[in-house]
Amino acid sequence: MSIAGTLLWPRSSPSALSASAVLWTIFLGCATYVLYAGSLLCYNQTKDDAFTIAAGGLLDVGADLLWTAQGAIMMVYPREHDKGKFIGYFWAIFDAGAVLGCVIAFAINNKVVVAQSLGDSTYIVFISLMAIDTFIALSLCPLPRSPTRTEAVAVMKLFLDWRMVVLILMFLSSNWFYSYQLSTANGAYFSTRTQSPNNIFYCQSQDPFPLGLITITVCFVATWVGGIFFQKRYAISSPKGSHDYTEGASYVGPLFLYMFYGLNDAA
Repeated sequence: MSIAGTLLWPRSSPSALSASAVLWTIFLGCATYVLYAGSLLCYNQTKDDAFTIAAGGLLDVGADLLWTAQGAIMMVYPREHDKGKFIGYFWAIFDAGAVLGCVIAFAINNKVVVAQSLGDSTYIVFISLMAIDTFIALSLCPLPRSPTRTEAVAVMKLFLDWRMVVLILMFLSSNWFYSYQLSTANGAYFSTRTQSPNNIFYCQSQDPFPLGLITITVCFVATWVGGIFFQKRYAISSPKGSHDYTEGASYVGPLFLYMFYGLNDAA
């Protein structure tokens, strides 16, 4: 379902944005995040993954709507000479939100020194915060509307260009690594409380800065080679991770590898 959503995003989201206006597009997109967090809370209680899988598929569609609307706001709200500034504002808010979420999770789970599922209280806090933010979206200023049919046809015509078709591979690769990095690398190896500060460093490593293509390539290859050696330390079937930030030197190496995962994501 996630792959289908990724492929359909360039076709459906711009048209949905024009048809329902930016505030409702963001509202619907944010609502799927609340639903998904609720499904994780439900899984904590029932261990039935059907709801979580279905909510994950809806989340992919909702994310398409949210990020398309976000891009429209970032480019349409500011005057031409302020667009770079607004892009900077977006990255600052984006990373600040991620860091704040990690701080909240760390505060709630600070005494959990082994890897285990998050407690219900963590999900309840995030569901509440996301629900409030979802309704705040309705206070946004509307964007100028364009004819839905005209825009939909224009988007469909893009896929007659071979350059757009080959970008489908990039669409697929743009998010596939999150499951491995956040769950298998961070979630399975480190203790629950250590995962939160790790994610803070991961998010801070995403701050954009100028890099040449050669530097980016070297960083990507070196990081994944390091990941191969790191992966040999444990298997997904191994007991839940208990590696903690109190371990000192043995914690620093995997932490830096995880930070480079975040840097590569931004690059």
